[in-house]
Amino acid sequence: MSPKPLPPARVRVARFKAHLSQYLRWVQRGHELTVYDRDTPIARVIPVSGASDGLRVRPAKRTLRGTAPPAVPKGWARTDSLAALEAERRDR
Repeated sequence: MSPKPLPPARVRVARFKAHLSQYLRWVQRGHELTVYDRDTPIARVIPVSGASDGLRVRPAKRTLRGTAPPAVPKGWARTDSLAALEAERRDR
């Protein structure tokens, strides 16, 4: 079994999009990556260092149960979106 190749230090946007999961795994292993649009660097993807530097998850202030849906603006009518979609497809 051959060793995994090292990631390139530079990658173009299209290739980055096409192989996003692979590049993110490389970054997770400690590699840095610069994303280029043609010959212009537009982003640097770096690993998160330490758990305290990552995103912090905050608990929800309230649950969605019992929360009323937003009010319908004056002059607007509530619409059954599924019924509207079915009607539009029938009319085609």
